[in-house]
Amino acid sequence: MYFLFRNKLYRLYRLIITQFIYTKYFKSIGKQSVVFKSMKIINPINIEIGDNVTIEDNVTLYAITRYSNNTYKGKISIGNDVYINYNCNITAANEIIIEDNVVIAFNVSLFDFNHNYENVDIPVKYSDLHILGSIKIRKNCWIGMNVAIIGNVTLEEGCVVGANSVVTKSFPKYTVLIGSPARAIKRYDFVEKKWRETNEKGEFINEI
Repeated sequence: MYFLFRNKLYRLYRLIITQFIYTKYFKSIGKQSVVFKSMKIINPINIEIGDNVTIEDNVTLYAITRYSNNTYKGKISIGNDVYINYNCNITAANEIIIEDNVVIAFNVSLFDFNHNYENVDIPVKYSDLHILGSIKIRKNCWIGMNVAIIGNVTLEEGCVVGANSVVTKSFPKYTVLIGSPARAIKRYDFVEKKWRETNEKGEFINEI
């Protein structure tokens, strides 16, 4: 009972910090959103956070505006009722959009770029960024622990990404995907109103 009360009190404290201090720095933060401690935030003026969002400890939100000798227009948009667990890294050189009711487990990484490595005379750490596109995670998606999403990726509504997956391409709504690289294994059939197995392309497998 004591620990429950302490946790509620601490959440209230972080809510006050978020609503009265962080709102001065972010482009916007919605009502009842809570940002916990030890968070790395870079260029918060390019980051939007909706209502009732929880961002746990040790999360990085980085909207890149300058790297090496180049400028970028990185921006991050987080919708309403989103939960982001511990130790996540969300870094955009272009655009990352997380829509409403998305759940992101711990140790998840989202990057919409790669480092250029073609010129072997330039160390990778000093090379330019290669923007791959944008990442869009539509509403009601669930991203499992240790997942990496890299490149020009759209996960449509209701996608479920299994733990330890590496996602480098887009998937249609209500698809379950796993693996490295991630592949579809199941999708919801709205005609038969049930989940059905699919091939790697997301096409339904005929059931006997």
